[in-house]
Amino acid sequence: MTQTDTMTVEVDKQSPSLLNQSNWLRGKVGNFSFEAMVFEIPSQYGIENGTVSKLVLRSDGSKRPVAEYDRGWNNDEEPTDPEIMAAVDAIVRHFQAPAKAK
Repeated sequence: MTQTDTMTVEVDKQSPSLLNQSNWLRGKVGNFSFEAMVFEIPSQYGIENGTVSKLVLRSDGSKRPVAEYDRGWNNDEEPTDPEIMAAVDAIVRHFQAPAKAK
């Protein structure tokens, strides 16, 4: 669990994706649930060139996404709502690759 300002990221430890060794993870952040494809190393395709290459963010209890990223923002529109932006930022920071010691 990672806390970013007021947003806490919780990854679902029972996520089926964890059991079948895929890169998809599920979790909650603030008032949102998310599914994210996360890799160990950053990529030009990731959000902010990071490790999250796909993200679906939903308001709790809703089936309709409030933000979608699949190697780029859906409809080329980055979220502008402050709460959604904070949730995305918290997820990206939670999964960022650790800095390598020199």
